Amino acid sequence: MASAITLTFGTGECLRLPLSNGAMSALVASLVWVGSEVIDDDPWATDVLRLLASHDIAAIGSLPILELGRLGFDEGSLFEQKALMTLIVDLTLGRDVPSSPRRLFPNLGALRLMIQHLRADGIDPRPPEWPLPRPDRVERCPRDGALLHARGCVVCNTFVDLTRA
Repeated sequence: MASAITLTFGTGECLRLPLSNGAMSALVASLVWVGSEVIDDDPWATDVLRLLASHDIAAIGSLPILELGRLGFDEGSLFEQKALMTLIVDLTLGRDVPSSPRRLFPNLGALRLMIQHLRADGIDPRPPEWPLPRPDRVERCPRDGALLHARGCVVCNTFVDLTRA
């Protein structure tokens, strides 16, 4: 298990969901694909999904650790943001997503619980760190409809360079 999703609280308590690199990639692609259909151009959710996609593509060949508290959650909007992320996970669980075989569903369930346990002392107040340049514009994959990260689509791996005008 080389990858993990973690949630660290101010008390030092840490929840950890260990994943293989392939499972992390499939989970992220599934969340981005399904989430792209339901976010209704919400600026925060758009950034979270593009940040997830960027994290996945930048993590190739490394030991990716995704810290939930570093995704840009805001204490004042935490309830609504958790509800939206939970909805995306729930919709992913209920769909036949090509990149998310049924054996990943326990991981989605565990991620759902981690999101529900997120509280103010688990939020890092610093702006999220983008592993790839943050795209200046929001675009979707013409094939999948998924939000694109700086280098293209996390679902179908179509290359698009959003760092150039």
